[in-house]
Amino acid sequence: MNGRSAELLKTLAIVQAAGSLLEPVWDPYGRFGVVYRGTDSELDDSRLQNHLEALAQEDYLERVFVERISLCPNCGNHAINVHEACLTCGSSNLTQFKAYFHFRCGYVGPVTAFAKEKQGLRCPKCSRILADLGTDHDSPGTYFRCRGCMAMFQVPEVGGRCLACGVRLSGSTLQEIGHHDVFAYRLTTLGRAAIAEGRLQLESVAGGEDVLLEKRDEIVAYVEEQVQKRAERGTKFGGIVIGAASDGASPVVENFASVIREHISVEFRLGRLDADHLLLIIPSGSKSVTKAVRGKIVALQAQSETHAFRVEIIEFEDIRNGDAVADALSNIARVMAIHV
Repeated sequence: MNGRSAELLKTLAIVQAAGSLLEPVWDPYGRFGVVYRGTDSELDDSRLQNHLEALAQEDYLERVFVERISLCPNCGNHAINVHEACLTCGSSNLTQFKAYFHFRCGYVGPVTAFAKEKQGLRCPKCSRILADLGTDHDSPGTYFRCRGCMAMFQVPEVGGRCLACGVRLSGSTLQEIGHHDVFAYRLTTLGRAAIAEGRLQLESVAGGEDVLLEKRDEIVAYVEEQVQKRAERGTKFGGIVIGAASDGASPVVENFASVIREHISVEFRLGRLDADHLLLIIPSGSKSVTKAVRGKIVALQAQSETHAFRVEIIEFEDIRNGDAVADALSNIARVMAIHV
């Protein structure tokens, strides 16, 4: 076993020691504001994060979304201060106040600008007395005033400043802010098997004709492609999720994938949806074809020595072109797991 494989196995063991889910720790000194700390690990935080991502790309770990971090477009740092800004000069030196609006002369100003007298409030612009709220004047709500240029407005802009390089962010520069998604990492069935066997099988998921199960990213990308084709051309396709067993055992095993590939004759794509679910997609598959394939898989499962598990047809009509397909598929798997 080479040095890299040994370190990747150590990383899997770290995730297992964390309860099979390693979560990020917020740290302002981390590159993206987070670090991943190992349990009695010889790896430093930066290398550990790189290994976690490498294992997720090979389906030994499953990414679990935690947060989206904004990054400065100038230096790439995550330390961005977001603030309300003046519409005119961009300054964050704003004061907030309740305003009155005098109907007759059109003056809008802070409540403190209207002098209180025995008869009512005196308008600072026309000097008339305002006696009845709602009749001669009203309160349009809260306003902002910029102490820098004295501009007044109800809705400020959103501005920012990078605390690392000092660049001010406003208007078009805000549109250039980068993003980095932060994930927790969950051990998959493939990862558990690697720990039990004491070895990785990177060659079995690296690509090629002999791969039994496609990676999650690949199968999700394929579904996105099919959803887009359906929107543009009306092309039909079918989907089946093979879910967690009733006793908690997982069907995501290479030998059952081999059984499916050997006995299902229609064209299909088969991949890992998450740690406990497989996803089978039938391009140009009608509902009747998809239903027949589901029945075949159920029969194959009954004949095999694997644990009993659920096999459900996905109603892809609920997933529209432009939707977050990965999120929709994960929600389907989550609902299946709840009802096991």
